[in-house]
Amino acid sequence: MRHIFYFLILLFLSQQLQADQLDSLRSLLDDDASDKYSVYCKLSSLLWEIDSEQSKIYAQNAIDIATDEKDTFKLYKAKRNYGMIYSLNREYDKALKTYNEILQFFTQKNDTLEVAALNRNIGDVYYRQSKFQEALKSYIISDNLFEKILLHDNSNQTKIHENHGATLNNIGNVYLRLGELEKSIQFFEKALNIQRKTGDKYSEAAANTNIGNIYHYLGEYQKALENYKAALDCTKYLGNSSLLANIYQNIAATYQNLKSYENANYYYIKALNLFKETDNNDGLMEIYHSLAVSFFAANKNDSALHYFEIAENMAIKIQDYQHLSYIYSDKSEFYKEIGEHKKAYDYLKLSFDFKDSVLTQESIKQINELTIKYETEKKDNQLKIQELEMTQKEADLYILSLVIIVLTLIIILIFWLYRTKNRNLKLIEEKNVVIEQANIELEHQNDLILNQNQELSNLNSVKDKFFSIISHDMRNPVTNLTLLLSIIESYFQKGEYHKIPEKFEKFKQSINSLMYLFDNLLMWSRTQTGSMQFNKTKINLSQTLVSVAETFELNMETKNIELKIDVTDNILLEADKDMIEFVIRNLLSNSLKFTSPGGKVSISLENAEECVILSVADTGIGMSKESIEKLFKIDQKYSRVGTANEKGSGLGLTIVKEFTDLHQATIEIASNLGSGTTVRVLFPKTNILI
Repeated sequence: MRHIFYFLILLFLSQQLQADQLDSLRSLLDDDASDKYSVYCKLSSLLWEIDSEQSKIYAQNAIDIATDEKDTFKLYKAKRNYGMIYSLNREYDKALKTYNEILQFFTQKNDTLEVAALNRNIGDVYYRQSKFQEALKSYIISDNLFEKILLHDNSNQTKIHENHGATLNNIGNVYLRLGELEKSIQFFEKALNIQRKTGDKYSEAAANTNIGNIYHYLGEYQKALENYKAALDCTKYLGNSSLLANIYQNIAATYQNLKSYENANYYYIKALNLFKETDNNDGLMEIYHSLAVSFFAANKNDSALHYFEIAENMAIKIQDYQHLSYIYSDKSEFYKEIGEHKKAYDYLKLSFDFKDSVLTQESIKQINELTIKYETEKKDNQLKIQELEMTQKEADLYILSLVIIVLTLIIILIFWLYRTKNRNLKLIEEKNVVIEQANIELEHQNDLILNQNQELSNLNSVKDKFFSIISHDMRNPVTNLTLLLSIIESYFQKGEYHKIPEKFEKFKQSINSLMYLFDNLLMWSRTQTGSMQFNKTKINLSQTLVSVAETFELNMETKNIELKIDVTDNILLEADKDMIEFVIRNLLSNSLKFTSPGGKVSISLENAEECVILSVADTGIGMSKESIEKLFKIDQKYSRVGTANEKGSGLGLTIVKEFTDLHQATIEIASNLGSGTTVRVLFPKTNILI
């Protein structure tokens, strides 16, 4: 729970900061003196990943301004936002087409800085596609251009160095992915030299750590230590405990490989203390395991056993069974070294169990044993045949009566060999049956693991959605309430009591928004935990629709929106009344949210030939085809701001989809940007009573 709490705080603060930036920039749009082109470009870049549709709108606003001003430089710079949006959304063909169009323009204008940056952008698209050779070509072009700029341009050196450093770092990453470690180091070190000039200590520490890791992998431990300690110096300026702990751990592992166990243990303990401060159980488990191995190598068996036990308990606690298998393997070696072979065998078996390979290992062992036994018996038989042949040669020298005895012995021996061979074949068949059964059981276990992984993936999607709602959607109404309380408090202090009622309406809006979110969260949590029962009863769908619609009349009047209810027949439906009311309420709420003042919302029932159709139509802002595809997916982050700045989580429509599925109904959505939306729920005739 502590990890979840920290995660929520960090997520809340980061999104709060980004939301504050967005709010601050949006406020500039109302200032006639502000540079709206720059504001739209900045807003678009902030929303690249979190709301691509809104990001495109802001990018288009900037393009429109540049078009009105007939400024082609501004026009193509604004278009770069589209390239980044397409790239992050994995629309790689569109991204490359956009970037190449912009590249052609700036190439014609001889703008070397923009051409260098665009080649890096194109390289990033290829890198995300794992097309490393194409990415490398673009990055190298970018590198050469930045080198050329630095030779002839002394202005804005910091910005040029930052961009050049990013390009060099990307080249290093490509060579790392291609397995060319020496080249990777060369470009990481070039990027590091530039980062030192810009004073970016975090990037400098990360670069030194990457270089140290490569040297460590190559076995050049002294060079690895030099880079790790250089990274350590950078962290003094950062105050980043997690980064510092990882560097300590890397230094300790390097000393351990150099068999300098005292130095290794010293840095392991420093890392251990930092991981304790941050409650990093994964890091603690790894450090305890490393300490155990280090003390074991230094022949300090009591300390080694102590840390083995702690590491084992930590791995069990956090359910890291893969690492637990490594701990058991090292623990087996420990007991083998001190002569306790029974314990060594037990821990080795546990290690195999957790690797899901014990059956395979046993099968190989059994086959090897059978092979050895068969070869031994084959050699014994050959010796016996040779002895028999010698006996036959000697029998030729004896009298005829001895020949009969020899022949009898041959027959007996052949019969015995035949029986032995059959017995061995039967034994092999029995062993094969056992192995086959073990393989079947292993396949069954693998199927169970696959099912569990799918369930875990679904749970992670639910968790991510929940965190997103808690951190983002609850922030606005709570922040508004806090701000309004502060304003009212200032009115009390100034004695301006007559101004307080003006804020009541905003209070009500914030509280209603929060209560609506709580209702959706409660309903959703009940559907996810299975605590909500599906209770079918006979309901009058016509009356239910009218009853729910009438509760929105005041909201419609407040926003100056016309509400039209078209219900003629009394239609009885076998359904869960609470769920149907929730569906109608959510569809009406969305129409109200995205319809501008003066617009119109219509709700109707139609008793068609094959189904009953419940329709909610509005004259609002509409949606694109891409937006419609994201509406009902729990793992897609999608929500929009209403025409009166209403906020939403996107959760309501997810629940609507679940409820309509329970009623074997289908949902159809027809919409285009700027031309309104129509949502139709089609109930099959099998659910209709009259």
